[in-house]
Amino acid sequence: MANGIEFNQNPASVFNSNSLDFELESQQLTQKNSSNISSPLINLQNELAMITSSSLSETIEGLSLGYRKGSARKEEEGSTIEKLLNDMQELLTLTDSDKIKELSLKNSGLLEQHDPTLAMFGNMPKGEIVALISSLLQSKFVKIELKKKYARLLLDLLGEDDWELALLSWLGVGELNQEGIQKIKKLYEKAKDEDSENGASLLDWFMEIKDLPEREKHLKVIIRALSFDLSYMSSFEDKVKTSSIIS
Repeated sequence: MANGIEFNQNPASVFNSNSLDFELESQQLTQKNSSNISSPLINLQNELAMITSSSLSETIEGLSLGYRKGSARKEEEGSTIEKLLNDMQELLTLTDSDKIKELSLKNSGLLEQHDPTLAMFGNMPKGEIVALISSLLQSKFVKIELKKKYARLLLDLLGEDDWELALLSWLGVGELNQEGIQKIKKLYEKAKDEDSENGASLLDWFMEIKDLPEREKHLKVIIRALSFDLSYMSSFEDKVKTSSIIS
């Protein structure tokens, strides 16, 4: 893994001017996600939505992936956001790093942006945007102030629905429209519900996926998502069930 996101330069909050807006957005995202089916992937969204702008302002300066500098107090303040971004980074490690490098080189002009916005990415798939911004945040060639702006964009993206499966889908399959991502989400949720009250079975699941184009890639995406869930499960029964599906 690269050195990570480093914001250990001179403190200068970048979120204060939008603190009220961000707090309102956080509350709306929390309400929107509260009705979702619980899973470690979806829980990431909910946790992100509950982070207030004041928390971000206090911790963004000392944030790094992989290691932290500073006092024990700052380490405690940054632990929540650091964990969330580490979780996102863990998803990126599930793919060939050459694909991320190629993406970064192709979009090297983004390093020259002074005021980046999501609109400048145009119709680029959401998963590809998450991967690209993440790679920029790891780059040693991106200035600290620009990293802070891209970090805000990334946090906005991670508050949206289905960013995890969108990222895994892009990494594993390539460019997919929203319909394609929803199809993977449906299969992923059906795999999780195997042997549930709905009466679903792995046989039914495989019959549904067998005719998909590039089904091996689709399967790999779903297995990676389930594997990511598995690493966060505390219930022994859930671990056994998910392990059996992956196997």
